[in-house]
Amino acid sequence: KTFAQKSGLNTHCLIHSGEKPYLCNICGKTFSRKYNFNEHSALHADRKLLSCSVCNKTFRWKASLYKHS
Repeated sequence: KTFAQKSGLNTHCLIHSGEKPYLCNICGKTFSRKYNFNEHSALHADRKLLSCSVCNKTFRWKASLYKHS
């Protein structure tokens, strides 16, 4: 696999090494990618939940609710 930047290669290598340097201080879950850590951290934030009008399942993102519909 090729990468445009060295940082992309470094991030990719974390997958193979099993290293997960991003730790959630709230629940203790760890992540190898900062993006996934940030997405997870948003789950702990006080955000308004969006609910499906058919089944009442809740979502934090409009895109997820739209995809569910």
